[in-house]
Amino acid sequence: MNVSDAIERMRLDKKNFSCNVVDFNNINYIRSSGIARVEFEVNTPIGPEKRKYLLSLEAYAAICAFANKELSSSLLNEIDDDGIAELLVNSFLTELGGGEIQLVTGTAKDSDEAVIVSLIDANQVVIPDLDIFDAVSHIVEVNGVKLDDFIETTDGHIMRFTTDREEDVRPEVGDVIQSGFEVFNSPKGYGPCSVSSYIKRLVCTNGMTRTDTKIKTRAAATDQATILNMIRDAVTIECSKFNEDVLRIKDLIGMEVPNPEAMIRSVGSEFGIPDRDTDLAIQAISQEPDIANSMWGVLNSFTRVANNASLPWKARHKLQRVGYDILDKEIDRCESCGSLHIGTHNH
Repeated sequence: MNVSDAIERMRLDKKNFSCNVVDFNNINYIRSSGIARVEFEVNTPIGPEKRKYLLSLEAYAAICAFANKELSSSLLNEIDDDGIAELLVNSFLTELGGGEIQLVTGTAKDSDEAVIVSLIDANQVVIPDLDIFDAVSHIVEVNGVKLDDFIETTDGHIMRFTTDREEDVRPEVGDVIQSGFEVFNSPKGYGPCSVSSYIKRLVCTNGMTRTDTKIKTRAAATDQATILNMIRDAVTIECSKFNEDVLRIKDLIGMEVPNPEAMIRSVGSEFGIPDRDTDLAIQAISQEPDIANSMWGVLNSFTRVANNASLPWKARHKLQRVGYDILDKEIDRCESCGSLHIGTHNH
């Protein structure tokens, strides 16, 4: 999906976006020509009005969660049978009474029709992706830098931005990195909005994203304006860390790794990387022989594999996170054998 398509999709979602707080007892599950819909009543200035929306499988899962708090998220993801979902919906609507619930609408994946995408707590604040995109795009300067590019990731609702701030960490060969950040939004209201640092390596378009510095916002506010302001502040904080990251990268460039394959396996084990991806990283280390025997080379062996479009997006994003994990992690030199290692070290 290119940038213009991503923005157009966000505009469509915004057009269909709404949050309706309704009474449990006022929700009806109906089926017409095999299409599942939910009917509910909302109060308008001219009186009560009935509305009908398509019901997505994600909303089925949310209903299942409300009906049975013991259902795990992994089990919910497996509920795709219409009959099972309908039984759970009927059970939820008939056996639970009273209280309020928020119906969040968006756009159906296979049409432009509005669809209920989730059912969440009545007090949860939900923000359309486009509002966050606009809020961030309107930042002219972030600590003295300007936004350079926008890339929406292929899975989920992660908006990735780069700035025009660059640093050549190896001037003799031209190894330039670019400052950026990611904003994760949950337009279905399931999780908090968050902001993470992102670094793009221009020589091979590798990227890495931080995981342990996310700033949770949704739970800390009850209105959209406050959350958007917190996101702007978080962007400023994340971009301000670029200088520290540059210094750390230069340290990694100077760290000699006599046995890159062993180090890559150590990193893979420490961060739970599947053997398949670890093996690919070992193969990738040879693509840049001038840094192969350094921690910078080890880091980029993982982020280079993350460029492999044949891998699932979640696996690729995890590899990008491992890149930043290496940057943030304490790297020790074993007193017994003299080798560098991350985490547990076995001889």
